Amino acid sequence: MIVPLDIWERLLKIAEEAEGWRETTYLLQSEAMRKRLLEARHDDSSLTLVEVREKLGI
Repeated sequence: MIVPLDIWERLLKIAEEAEGWRETTYLLQSEAMRKRLLEARHDDSSLTLVEVREKLGI
């Protein structure tokens, strides 16, 4: 089966987002990790993924 590139890229993006939600759900099952994630979310010194990639040059 041949899948057009734009459709393939959209499917990959959807799969990556779903994986992120699964990881977050798994981490939130632990009270310690839930606390860490919430603290990190409100930490003003944190960087976005885009900023990290720019700093690393990727």
